[in-house]
Amino acid sequence: MKLCVLALLLLLGLVNAQDRTCNLDKAVKSSINQYCQNTPLDCTYVRSQGSESTCPSGYAPTGCSCGMGCGSWDIKEKSRCHCQCDKMDWTAAVCCRNKCQ
Repeated sequence: MKLCVLALLLLLGLVNAQDRTCNLDKAVKSSINQYCQNTPLDCTYVRSQGSESTCPSGYAPTGCSCGMGCGSWDIKEKSRCHCQCDKMDWTAAVCCRNKCQ
């Protein structure tokens, strides 16, 4: 009987601790979402011939696309979209920056 009561108290303590963690997670996520909604982004589209497209100074690529049906790309030096297929005809980048910076 004592073991059952002890187990029940431990279980209630864990549930209560999980509720506090969950509430903290919700509060943090709410703060992040509020900040993100109030952070204005300035984005531009850059398209270049060949296998690379470079974002303007202060901008970072948020997505890339490649010509000739190539779906393999990466971001180099935090500013350039690079298509990995041979003989690319064009490469495009969506480049964004935080206006507040």
